[in-house]
Amino acid sequence: MYSPCVWLLFTSVFLSQFANPCNKLSFVVNKWLTIPLKRAFIKKYCFYDACLQVGMEVKSVPNGLEINDNLCNVYYDVKEFHQKPTVTWKYAEKGVLYTLVMVEPVHSEGKYYHLHWLVVNIWGEDLENGKIVGRNILDYYRPFCIQGDGIRLYQFMLFAQTDQLVDIKFPYKETVGKKS
Repeated sequence: MYSPCVWLLFTSVFLSQFANPCNKLSFVVNKWLTIPLKRAFIKKYCFYDACLQVGMEVKSVPNGLEINDNLCNVYYDVKEFHQKPTVTWKYAEKGVLYTLVMVEPVHSEGKYYHLHWLVVNIWGEDLENGKIVGRNILDYYRPFCIQGDGIRLYQFMLFAQTDQLVDIKFPYKETVGKKS
């Protein structure tokens, strides 16, 4: 049985904060980070679409509950994802660098996202084996809810990088997860 606060997960491949996200070729977070993408990996993305990333799998730790292209838009108790999940993509290419992003869309605004996890420079061979080893720009910030929140939506996205990202700083890292 699920608690009153559950979350909805799905995987997708492309995100932008611009008016027409389906035509853009870069991912922008608060205008401080732009991640270049390879055109071959761009697929149509819109705010509530689901199951776009074929071959991607997210598993909760320690229970191993799955989200993938055949099992998406699923409801799980937030407790299942208190620990950093395992993420794999069976089509990751050896020698290619990837970026992993976990966001929570802000429903009231329709175009903003709360960033929960950002890892860059993940090698394809590691991603294929579920090893998210790269440069952690923002450590995994687990899903949470307040009693009465209802359903919260979280998305996991992968991006192929054109280059290695070296000089990236997350200016708001010290404020993440702290109450004001």
